[in-house]
Amino acid sequence: PVLYDNKRVGAAGESSVVDADKFEASKTVDQPLLWQLKWAATPDELHGPFDSLTMHGWMSQGCFSEERVAEFRQCDSSNKPLESCWHSWDKMDFELYL
Repeated sequence: PVLYDNKRVGAAGESSVVDADKFEASKTVDQPLLWQLKWAATPDELHGPFDSLTMHGWMSQGCFSEERVAEFRQCDSSNKPLESCWHSWDKMDFELYL
């Protein structure tokens, strides 16, 4: 097995060595990527979660544009953010996530 020593993570007295094989095995492949969106016109209102196929469809149909500016970030199925940063509508390519 491949072991990585991450000195930035780990509580006092706890090992910070990560077993790469166990980490990879713990990932759930069947979970779809989900997204939150917020409109520039109403930035305090968060919408989601939406799957990548839905987001790609909306993008392809022109739902997001200079006139309808939006930002996106990944979230879980309860709409809890998985990222702190937002991605601009014109920088996203949801086709990469299909």
